[in-house]
Amino acid sequence: MHALFLKHGPGFARNFRERAPAGLDAGIAWLDVHAVELLCAFHASSPNTLLHSDLRLGNVILPLGDRVGEPIVFFDWQLAGRGPGAYDVAYFLSGALAADAPDCDDLDLVRSYHAALVANGVAGYALDDCIRDYRRRLLTVFHRISSTDTLDVGSDRGHELFALWLERTLARLHDVDFDSLLA
Repeated sequence: MHALFLKHGPGFARNFRERAPAGLDAGIAWLDVHAVELLCAFHASSPNTLLHSDLRLGNVILPLGDRVGEPIVFFDWQLAGRGPGAYDVAYFLSGALAADAPDCDDLDLVRSYHAALVANGVAGYALDDCIRDYRRRLLTVFHRISSTDTLDVGSDRGHELFALWLERTLARLHDVDFDSLLA
């Protein structure tokens, strides 16, 4: 993935610069130097679980109306794997939360996720570690997105999807000290 980033990151920045919030160039420069270290730290220190790996609204059926309370259905499991659960959480929230959603919204959701982990028997995984892992994964989502300047997204709709995903991801990262995520 990092080889693709090194090859395509500069082209991605050129293609999306006008839609990107502040932080695009600084983020790409930081990832150029630290992405491999970040990915290694993320996988080395976080508990593993089953991952969907493409968890976004298009792959979820939420029960609505008189079906509220029924199970949520996740589909399109072709990228399933094993890894830190924060991977799916950050991937989902980076696409689902609008860029102008209040900063606390995503962390409130991460706190709820952590509380559900603890309530279901996960021990030894502190809230601060969960938040750090969420932010690490957000940064790796940015790394993944910006590795795709030559990806055929099929249409203007596809380009818009990537532009929104970039805006939303960088909005969640706007006040994060990237270097602190390596500790």
